Amino acid sequence: MGIHFSLFLFMQLRINIMIRIITILLGLSLAAITTAPLLMQSGNLFLNYFGTVIYFLADPICHQLPERSLFINDLPMPVCARCFSIYLGGFFIFALAWIKQSCKQWPNWIYYAAVSLFSIEILLEHVNLYHNIIELRLLSGFILGLLLFRILLETIIKKRFI
Repeated sequence: MGIHFSLFLFMQLRINIMIRIITILLGLSLAAITTAPLLMQSGNLFLNYFGTVIYFLADPICHQLPERSLFINDLPMPVCARCFSIYLGGFFIFALAWIKQSCKQWPNWIYYAAVSLFSIEILLEHVNLYHNIIELRLLSGFILGLLLFRILLETIIKKRFI
């Protein structure tokens, strides 16, 4: 019995460490995304180069279209509004799991509703019923971030999807 309890504590510790690492990485990513435009305008050659590296690293991840991006100091962020809010939703999910130290399973209808809302938003834009509403992109990205990173969280704690 003692060995099983020790193994359980060890696994719980590994899960908590993974949650903390992912939360920190998402937080650092959000910090880099939001500070990149400021670094580009700093006037310091080293900081300018560091800002350029952030934009370069974000290039394969996001289309970086300025008309779909949030701006800081008249420069677009290195990722579009939807990608930014996907990371924000992920950070929110993992930070909450870190703080609460627990995670209850979500019912399936939440996943279906989130996927449906995101799909409807993409479809409406694809058929040109609306064009580039930043607030809607932020909302749909945040919902998608909550969904995707919640699936990752539940997979890490082995409550679902395995």
